[in-house]
Amino acid sequence: LCEVKAYGKRINIPRIHPRRVNYGKNIARSRKAWQSSTTHRGYAKRATDGNTNSHYFKGASCTHTRNRRQTWLVIDLGSVYSVTHVKLFNRQDCCSNRLKKFTVSISNNRRPKFKGKSIQPTNARQCTYQRNSVGKEITIACRGIKGRYIVIAKNYILTLCEVKAYGKRINIPRIHP
Repeated sequence: LCEVKAYGKRINIPRIHPRRVNYGKNIARSRKAWQSSTTHRGYAKRATDGNTNSHYFKGASCTHTRNRRQTWLVIDLGSVYSVTHVKLFNRQDCCSNRLKKFTVSISNNRRPKFKGKSIQPTNARQCTYQRNSVGKEITIACRGIKGRYIVIAKNYILTLCEVKAYGKRINIPRIHP
């Protein structure tokens, strides 16, 4: 094959903008949160305060852990949910490249346990491992994994400006003796 010719008429295809998907109610809003460590007043409760401002000092709404191995943030959903999606909001005033090489997992244990140097908790089911740096926000599919706690883990500094979660509450019947 030495030459290829193509014939036809040029047409303009309109750009399709991704539509906003409504996942329903944010089940992580105002829920208790804790993290492996805190520095620069980046308290864990900022992850669920409803404020998505991604400028650390202006918005006063981002978490910040110390620079350690196996840093993590846990959000208590209050009861067991079938989690469909978790949405993370990344810091934008600087340092946005830090949010990479992290896991998002669903667990029924309030404290993550790690084996060796792994950032995947051994007592949780993983939604994703995100290798590349995240832009302003990322939505992660958790495929209905059931659990009470959301665990975000990585090595070194973990800064999140908001965490939203979506899913359906699971009614677990109580068994009376």
